[in-house]
Amino acid sequence: MTSDDRDFRISKGLPDDELIQLSDLEFDFEDYFRRYHTPEMTEDEGEEFSARIYGMFCRDVYAAEEVNGMITIPSWAATYIADKLMQALGGVEWEEIMGLPWDDTTKYSYFNAIGSRAIAIWSAIEMQKNSEKKISTTTAIAEQAGKHNVSYECARGDYYEMRKAQAKQIPMPQRFLTKRYQS
Repeated sequence: MTSDDRDFRISKGLPDDELIQLSDLEFDFEDYFRRYHTPEMTEDEGEEFSARIYGMFCRDVYAAEEVNGMITIPSWAATYIADKLMQALGGVEWEEIMGLPWDDTTKYSYFNAIGSRAIAIWSAIEMQKNSEKKISTTTAIAEQAGKHNVSYECARGDYYEMRKAQAKQIPMPQRFLTKRYQS
């Protein structure tokens, strides 16, 4: 960050700690949403999705010129926020609905660390099999085992337990669930 950038941030009332500020309404929201779910976006950036919608909404509301008592914001952003508010009205806790990067998402998770890993392995293998028609399940399992730093046998077990639960539409294995959701 240059001294001019730092002076600009300070003049706008933004902290100059060089950290990403989700309240920065000068942020390039359009570029963010264009890059969302592409290889150009890091996992950390992806976790900012809800916060970036809220930021874009605030930017658009503050910058909008009122026409006949109305302001315009993108309908998809308004729908996203309305859906979140309906969840709150239905009794879902506000922290769970907001989806901000610093929230403890494990607090509301059905899955423990083993279950989260199993879902990640299963979904990655299924996506890989769909996109690379000639890849064998064995090869895909071996690749995912390496990516998730587990043995082949562990990845294979996770994959087939998830596949069985999904295909037969049976309950998830108890060992995948947090104590809160075990029966």
